[in-house]
Amino acid sequence: MIKSGMGTETERDYIIYINKKGEWFYNGAEIVHPKILRIFNDGIRRDKDGAYSLIVEGDCAKVVVEDAPFVVANLTATFDGDNLVGFVGHLSDNTRETIDLMTVEIDENNVPYCMVKIDEEKIRGKLSARFSTTAYYALANYIQYDEDRGSYFIELKSKRFDIPYLNKR
Repeated sequence: MIKSGMGTETERDYIIYINKKGEWFYNGAEIVHPKILRIFNDGIRRDKDGAYSLIVEGDCAKVVVEDAPFVVANLTATFDGDNLVGFVGHLSDNTRETIDLMTVEIDENNVPYCMVKIDEEKIRGKLSARFSTTAYYALANYIQYDEDRGSYFIELKSKRFDIPYLNKR
């Protein structure tokens, strides 16, 4: 069991969990209320040791994250005329944000990940997102292979963004 709170007398045993699809659960029951999901997605934090917590109105609870706290559910390529200029990720928390190609990595199962909520990193820590199959295939349309280097990359605005394999997230 995960202990809520930070060692206070009012501790209770419960588990808050995010599965690899980005779905939230409390004691095994899926959380589906949109306002609660918004509060939880806005309150998730990751400390420098990689542990996740939920901060809501000053209360703190540990969060068990199966894979990544967010999912890139869908991906849209953006263009300036015929030139690819970027990608917008549609995240599991119903937000959209520009995908920073400098943060895209592939794990040992060929699943891509990227960092999200980067503008909030000082407050929330480093948060990652797993690409859904749909988002992966949308991204794959633009991935090229460099035989000389034996690596994958995306070219954007005449700049090459290598896509490395993760050793360990």
